[in-house]
Amino acid sequence: MQWLSGLGMLHHLDMSGVDLSKAVDWLQVINTLPSLVELHLSSCALSDIHPYVHRLNLTSLSLLDLSGNYFYISVPPQWISSMTSLVSLDLSMSFLGPLPSFRNLTSLEFLYLNGNNLMNSSLVLEELSNSNLISLGISSCGISSSLIDSLHNLTSLLSLDLSYNQLTRIIPKSLGNLCNIREIDLSRNSFGNITLTYLLKSFLECKSPTLESLSLRGNYIDSIIPLTIGQLSLLRTLDISLNQVSGPIPYSMERLSSLEVLDLSDNRINGSLPNWIGRLSSLKELILSNNQLDGSLPDSLGQLSKLNSLGFSNNSLTGVVTESHFAKLVSLNYLDGAGNNLTFRPQI
Repeated sequence: MQWLSGLGMLHHLDMSGVDLSKAVDWLQVINTLPSLVELHLSSCALSDIHPYVHRLNLTSLSLLDLSGNYFYISVPPQWISSMTSLVSLDLSMSFLGPLPSFRNLTSLEFLYLNGNNLMNSSLVLEELSNSNLISLGISSCGISSSLIDSLHNLTSLLSLDLSYNQLTRIIPKSLGNLCNIREIDLSRNSFGNITLTYLLKSFLECKSPTLESLSLRGNYIDSIIPLTIGQLSLLRTLDISLNQVSGPIPYSMERLSSLEVLDLSDNRINGSLPNWIGRLSSLKELILSNNQLDGSLPDSLGQLSKLNSLGFSNNSLTGVVTESHFAKLVSLNYLDGAGNNLTFRPQI
């Protein structure tokens, strides 16, 4: 890494994916670059994070990405805690032991700690509650529902990833300001004993929900899709796949006119595919595979000109499919309708 030490005016350095396992002096060299604004060292096989640095010269650094490395340490890297100019910090999948303190990182807006164990103490989450975070990723961190209340002051939060944790209860409305959150990923938790109606309660109580992306994939949810889902009118992405959701597709979903991705696959949804589906003109992905849908394919599918992925395999669909079903699907590049009882009839 010594070749970098002469680049004193360097602002942006990205060596992500480069094998730096032998660069034991990486931080000492980086510390000689006082003009550095962005540093990307993701997946570089780094192992030594150098917990103690006598004098840190990286006073301009606003983005630090050390994700995907192998920092097995017993003391937190104190130098990170002193980088008050940091706006974005990514320590995902870095296998850190104790995490650095975030108390002094008052400029921090983007923080990603996915794949680190946050459950040795609730102190980390409590420190985050006083920050101005816009985006927080704490996926696969072993977080239980009892610790979520620690995040109640995150009123600036717009994006939250809580996937692959141990959540079992409804997300409290006091979490940050839930009525302002635009993206939330709650997939792969343990909401099996909660209905979708109850799970969505905190969002539906908002006067004007801002939610644009919601993932509940793989939660063993056993209920119907409630009519109230139509109140989330700004949704662009809705993923309820890999659950045990039953019943028909509710007519209230016709109000979700901004939907770009709808994934209801691997459930027990029955009834017919409604004709109004063709009015969801923004749809790019429609995945309905592995359900119990019956009836015929509605002709209105052919109106979804932005659709690039369509899957309805392994249902009980019957009837005739003609070219009119696909005539206007000019963007389609993935189609899977296997495992049904459909007959294709070409137009003459």
